[in-house]
Amino acid sequence: MASVSREKFDMAAEAVVVIEKQRFQRFLPFLGTVGSNAPFIGLFGTVIGIMGAFYHLKDISETADKTEHVMVSISEALVATAMGLLVAIPAVIAYNYYKSRINSLMESARAAALDVLSKK
Repeated sequence: MASVSREKFDMAAEAVVVIEKQRFQRFLPFLGTVGSNAPFIGLFGTVIGIMGAFYHLKDISETADKTEHVMVSISEALVATAMGLLVAIPAVIAYNYYKSRINSLMESARAAALDVLSKK
């Protein structure tokens, strides 16, 4: 059996760690993008809903109809805000969890490679 030098083993181990880290991280940018942009999409829905409420205030003459349309528009605005947060919060939690988990796994892999090298 051919002997492998420590430098070659170290380079091969580091190459495997880098390849695996890239493979593990391939969906992290998507999670980060969803987590950071979902609140803005919810805010956009909120702005549209509030604009609708003001439109109904201006356009309807009867008080009962005006109140109903304004309340519906405000309700839709609040739902948009809630949906943005409902998407963003789990996405950010998942992003942070997986980022931390991947870093931990990569450090464990490096430690295992050093352990193998030290026993040689």
